Amino acid sequence: MVVLDTNVVLALYWFQDARLGRLAQALQTGQLQWLATSEMRQELVHVLERWQGDNAARGPSSGLPEEGPGIQDVLRMFDRLAEQVTASPAGPTPRCTDSADQKFIDLALSSQSSWLLSRDRAVLKLRRKLLAIAGCTVQRPEDWPG
Repeated sequence: MVVLDTNVVLALYWFQDARLGRLAQALQTGQLQWLATSEMRQELVHVLERWQGDNAARGPSSGLPEEGPGIQDVLRMFDRLAEQVTASPAGPTPRCTDSADQKFIDLALSSQSSWLLSRDRAVLKLRRKLLAIAGCTVQRPEDWPG
């Protein structure tokens, strides 16, 4: 089982980062079971809509892909590949310094996921604690051994 931070979902399905090809394949084939919550989907929608609005206002220099998937394409991939569950950690959990990222920590612990993939420094700082507490490996998606 794997939990993906929003920044990883964006890299996979919005920016289509070629470095994550093995990860994309593992999700597509079911080698990895991707777990997410409704709150994670809501965050993804919010980020995509904000970026789309910024892109329209600023033009192609905003850093968003000019061609490629649209918001609905990314959300369809999320809905097709992510199993939506509820995070309910038992007992105290390590606190993330970025409270917006706590949901990823809580889900990884409550689901006993093997992996939590993120590019966020605040999440990555908890790698030793999550490995010790739950055997969950926290790392950048580029480093996933696949």
